[in-house]
Amino acid sequence: MPLSCHSSLIRYACRLRGKTGHVDTAHPLDLEELNRRLRHKISHNLTALVIGLDAHLAALDLDPLDPETPQHIEAVVEVDEKGMSFRYASQLPTAPQRSDGGHPQIRLDFPSLRQTFATRYETLTGLFTVLELREDAFDF
Repeated sequence: MPLSCHSSLIRYACRLRGKTGHVDTAHPLDLEELNRRLRHKISHNLTALVIGLDAHLAALDLDPLDPETPQHIEAVVEVDEKGMSFRYASQLPTAPQRSDGGHPQIRLDFPSLRQTFATRYETLTGLFTVLELREDAFDF
């Protein structure tokens, strides 16, 4: 679930809202202001990206993200609050030592994790098609 996918969807939805005449004081529709907000305020905050995307989808009378997408994103946030660990290897948190001095064992089901990320990514990229269809309908 790359951040760029969330940010790009927000930018696209924002542009589409502006094109259709929406006005919103809570979520700026000016692309320069939005880019500044994404870069400096929201940054790598996955939760804020999901909330922002859902707000734009609702304003366009589109369904919000399916409930599993925010749940999976929250699971990532629990492990990586700053949104940097999965993005940059040097940002991985240091695991606490075991009482005997050894390294803790962390068990991950990588095939399941990979499938979850692939499904969430497909959901998010599918939204581009939904937004394109909405834009095409508006153009006619």
